[in-house]
Amino acid sequence: MSQGNVEVVRHVYAAFNDRRLDTLAALLDPGEFRWHPNPEDPEREPRKGYDESVAFLEAQRKALPGLHTEIEEMIDTGSDVVAVVRHTARVPGSDSEIERQEVHVWSLRDGKVQALREYTTREEALKAAGLSE
Repeated sequence: MSQGNVEVVRHVYAAFNDRRLDTLAALLDPGEFRWHPNPEDPEREPRKGYDESVAFLEAQRKALPGLHTEIEEMIDTGSDVVAVVRHTARVPGSDSEIERQEVHVWSLRDGKVQALREYTTREEALKAAGLSE
């Protein structure tokens, strides 16, 4: 893997945070992209393709105003990119914020994202990416 894949993943998060769906679409492999949600999420079915993923993102944004993802750490595994992230959002109808740490494993080919797999812990994600601590 190259530093280029790490930069692609950085651009994905930036496009997500800035709500630039056209940029996000250009970074995903249109025929292959799959989003495998965190096993702790209520909706555990994988999202297939850009349209399903964007529909879910839009629903998330309505339910969680101000949703933002900050990268805490990026790990180049040689074939995937592991990203430790922190999601923050406002609680609807209040000034309170919620936050959640999550670990993402991004699979890329030819500079396009093919899959996103979400995990609760860094250890789970590293194991899934073929690394162990």
